[in-house]
Amino acid sequence: MISSYTANLAAFLANEGMELTIKDIKDLPGQNKVKYGCVKSGTTRRFFESSNFPLYKEIWTNMVNMKPDPLEDRTPDGVERVKKSNGTYAFFMESTSIEYAIANDEECRLTQVGGLLDSKGYGIALRKRGCYVKCCVVGRKNNIKSNSAVVAFSDSRYRNAFSNTILLLAEKGELETLKKKHWKGSGACATAALPAGGATPLSMAHVGGVFVVLLGGCAMACVMEDFWAALYDELKFALTCQGDKKPVKKSKPPSEPPSVGGSVPYLAFDQKEPSD
Repeated sequence: MISSYTANLAAFLANEGMELTIKDIKDLPGQNKVKYGCVKSGTTRRFFESSNFPLYKEIWTNMVNMKPDPLEDRTPDGVERVKKSNGTYAFFMESTSIEYAIANDEECRLTQVGGLLDSKGYGIALRKRGCYVKCCVVGRKNNIKSNSAVVAFSDSRYRNAFSNTILLLAEKGELETLKKKHWKGSGACATAALPAGGATPLSMAHVGGVFVVLLGGCAMACVMEDFWAALYDELKFALTCQGDKKPVKKSKPPSEPPSVGGSVPYLAFDQKEPSD
């Protein structure tokens, strides 16, 4: 019974939450219910527009031909359009922005569908150092001299310091801690901002039925113990077909009261009258 309950609980948790008609990006081109778009100018648009992968090319062609226009001017406009669409519009954006939008959604209605389409890293731009090199050119025929300057650039003096510090913070887990604090742990729906494929943690409300079944089974076993013992005796007498009288279970005689103060218990004797 407990195994059956556990199996049904797992199936329930797998289907818990909002029912999504789109489970992956591959489901988008073959349906007309959910429209999809991205920011009009940005890396996401350039990714679909310049991609040679057939699936992404088809998605971009569909976005161009959709009416009304599925593209938005800003990322917040796309997020707001998703909220108002009631599940009929999806918005492509960077995974970092998606995690932040989900964690800070007051209504907890946003979710991330599918995995990452590609992976790109972030970088910090630092100004290069420049230096001027003066040159002198002398003409032999006309004895003409000319001075010119060449500008040469080298890496910023802070580049190695920034790179080493970032690697050190990543190894210590500080970057992940800061991300959880400011991205996943700062909003009203921080617990809902799970990565794709992440599992929902179980609470006592989910597994409380297991303890109810266990306690109920123990109580029923205590009640049915005497009944099954009597039923066993009845079946044994009926199947053996020996004897004409059914044995009756005798109750145990009451035990003797314990002695008090270590005194000898009373004994009963047959009293006889003395002879003359």
